[in-house]
Amino acid sequence: APMTPADSPARRMARLARLRPSPAEAARLERDLAAILEFFAQLACAPVDAAAPLAHPLECEQRLRADVADEPDRRADHQALAPRARGGLYRVPAVLDAE
Repeated sequence: APMTPADSPARRMARLARLRPSPAEAARLERDLAAILEFFAQLACAPVDAAAPLAHPLECEQRLRADVADEPDRRADHQALAPRARGGLYRVPAVLDAE
């Protein structure tokens, strides 16, 4: 089925983000998204076969610190502020359609 303007990727992302762009803003989003996707397509064509993978772009040693908690546990305080929390978890509305 052909894609309608209401089904475009930019419109779907706007809906998922709970945004309601004006027609002019939606057109700009479409152009910006197309430019981003075009850039990624260009990156996909880059010759990287001879490049060795790096964990970091600079060859340097990382200074490590002790893994010690230095902040108090404020979980109960934060849970009390949440509109929907249960069993130590935050409940949020579903934003992705079950397909």
